Amino acid sequence: MLRSLRTDTYHELLTCSWLSFVLILFSSFLVINVLFCLIFLLCEGSYVCPPHLEAYPRFISGLFLSIQTMSTIGYGGMLPTSLAGELTAAFESLIGLMFTALSTGLIFARLSLPSAKIVFAKPFVYTESDQGPVLVFRVANSRGNDLISAEATLHVIDLSQRNSRLKLISIKELTLRRSSTPTFYLNWTLIHDLDEDSPLSAYQPEALCEPHMVYILNIRGFDSSFGQTVCQYQRYRGTELRLGMYFKDMVTVNEQTGQGELQLELLDELEEAPASLKSPASSSGLKRTALSCWITVGLLSAALSSARAEAAPPAVEVPMKTELISAPLVKKVSYNKAGRPVGSSFYLRLSRADLYIKLCESKVSVADLERLLKRDSEPQRPEQPPASREPSLELPVSVQVEVSFHQGALDLCPGDPPYIQSRIGEYVVIHSLR
Repeated sequence: MLRSLRTDTYHELLTCSWLSFVLILFSSFLVINVLFCLIFLLCEGSYVCPPHLEAYPRFISGLFLSIQTMSTIGYGGMLPTSLAGELTAAFESLIGLMFTALSTGLIFARLSLPSAKIVFAKPFVYTESDQGPVLVFRVANSRGNDLISAEATLHVIDLSQRNSRLKLISIKELTLRRSSTPTFYLNWTLIHDLDEDSPLSAYQPEALCEPHMVYILNIRGFDSSFGQTVCQYQRYRGTELRLGMYFKDMVTVNEQTGQGELQLELLDELEEAPASLKSPASSSGLKRTALSCWITVGLLSAALSSARAEAAPPAVEVPMKTELISAPLVKKVSYNKAGRPVGSSFYLRLSRADLYIKLCESKVSVADLERLLKRDSEPQRPEQPPASREPSLELPVSVQVEVSFHQGALDLCPGDPPYIQSRIGEYVVIHSLR
């Protein structure tokens, strides 16, 4: 703080706490009076000491003379008696007027300084919504006045990722569902969707909690009381993120007036996320977060089927009906907005439709199909993925396969760990390649 006082005195005096400000004023007042007291003492016979202070050290009387001169009180009990004393008193009175003017100006500037009085919930949460995983922040207007046309912006800084050559840290903006509100006078819940367009889409939930993740939330609005635009920000560390939680409701309705009342003591209170916020996401960019839920459902379905099979009488095994067909083999590659491939699937092109090949039940692997494509033709890969993000097609290759036809269902595929592969409609299973 002392260094800031030397380099930017005015800013430090405006932004320091009131206790620090009063201590600085008192210390300055005391130092100035002690300095002029010593000057009065150096000039012998420069003032008359009143009788009631003669029993005390001469420093005491000199200090009181300096205080009366600086504050322009002038009781008349002490007065300069020499030219040196008169010059010292004149210069000190000038310093006193300047000190009073500066102190008054600083106090007025501090009192008139616009402040938002926005309080931020210390933790922020990661939870599931009806649209997928989200980051949730909460702020409240503790003053209770209207902040008109309030706007919020959210940014993230990953301190572990920096340009090794230029030593630069990337600051990325996180889009909020509702980044503005016409008036902000109670609380405001800010939500960022972790979808495929989010800069954090590639992060696992545990990675968002790392200490090197820094989140900066800014609130800006027009204060109707001050008639000025005010802003306030809060910096969060990843360690303040809470997984699978949600904020408790902090607004109650007064039954007599029918108006909402803000309970600031509940600002930081959390609870388990409601069931409505735990439904699995359906978009392709959110499949990674819904995978654990689907695996659990699949395991339960498999266990239930096994239990029913044990209780039921042994069934006669019916041989599966297979067909030998010749059809073009097609590979479809999907891209995200950034132009990166996010997945590929294989299909058999029949006259009625392109039927999906379910590899987890087939007797062939991805490598076998890839070898067929590379052996019979060179795939035509687009130099740039289409802007519509529709799957791009590679050149079809005609193959002769033994297949069986099935209808789509929720199936548990073997693996470590097992995974769910669900198709809606008709699909094929390849039993052999000819």
